Amino acid sequence: MKLLHRYVLREWLLSLLCAHLVFVCLLLMEDAYKNLYFFVKAGASIRMLLEHYANLTVSFVPLAMHLAMFMASLFAFGKLHSSNEIVAMKCAGMNLLEIAKPVIACGVILASINLLFEAFVAPRASTQMTHFMARIKSKAGHVTKLTNVGFRNGYANRIWFFRCLDEFSNCAENVIVSCCGSDGGETERIFAKFAKFSDGDGCWHFSDGSVTIFDGNGRAASIARFAEKKLEAFSESPKIMAISAKKIKNLSLAEILGAIKLCGNGTVHNIFLARLHGMFAAAVRCALLLFFAIAFSTIGASGNTFANAAKATVVLLLLLAFESTVAVFGNGGVLPPPLAAWATTAVIFLPIAHLFRRAM
Repeated sequence: MKLLHRYVLREWLLSLLCAHLVFVCLLLMEDAYKNLYFFVKAGASIRMLLEHYANLTVSFVPLAMHLAMFMASLFAFGKLHSSNEIVAMKCAGMNLLEIAKPVIACGVILASINLLFEAFVAPRASTQMTHFMARIKSKAGHVTKLTNVGFRNGYANRIWFFRCLDEFSNCAENVIVSCCGSDGGETERIFAKFAKFSDGDGCWHFSDGSVTIFDGNGRAASIARFAEKKLEAFSESPKIMAISAKKIKNLSLAEILGAIKLCGNGTVHNIFLARLHGMFAAAVRCALLLFFAIAFSTIGASGNTFANAAKATVVLLLLLAFESTVAVFGNGGVLPPPLAAWATTAVIFLPIAHLFRRAM
């Protein structure tokens, strides 16, 4: 690597580290302001608090990295531009792509690592935080089970309803399962006061319930009670069914794929499919915004770095507003979910390519 490249990369990495620490600290301070008093009042130990905020820091990494790469590129290259170092490099026969080559390579690698982090590591940290909140709420006397949980298995034509569901123990209370025919009519309904999913058998065990069989007109043809009943065909995992009560941004890649596999077609399927494509589109968009920040901070006459950063931030906020709007249409089925997820990336590609070419 050339000495010049090492210098540019060092400036960018220092800005990236500072920006990343600032964003993570701000997010941690916000959470501490809202929740720390409740945690201490509920009797959380120092060790529990340290584990919680360590997991919280990990869950913030994907968002903070996207913002930090954008801001670091603005400030690092804006500083080089304002001190006429970019002009000097261009006078030496280098174009902007050659100058920024190590930064672009490092940014693409970080965006790829961030994608893996968002798909696998951050969701695990979010799960650990959920366990922590369950323990804290239990100490405070709050209910930790999920209540009124519904789930539709579109491929097996089964609709589940749980009055109470504990995804950690795989136990549920007051369970109703409606089995539907190909025409959508209910053919069988299972009610049980208690149910438990066995990881060993990979199916549900029902206790103290009844099975109602319906005829073609929707009337109950027979009702049979049971004390214990094992249904091997009912293999839906409670962890997958509980995701309907979770924030979709905290789901892992495996959970999203599992939900898509079971949900069938419909609004819920569109939401998960949009999230799946959005996860990959965000990584590509992060790399594109890196090009945008480099070009935007070095185009035109040398100016105020902070003013240029403010202008670029306004553009970023407009893009986020556009992305949110398109996501609503994708989740509602107005637009195909893949198109909605990649729309923002496609819209900004040509303007960024034009801007970077001008800055060359």
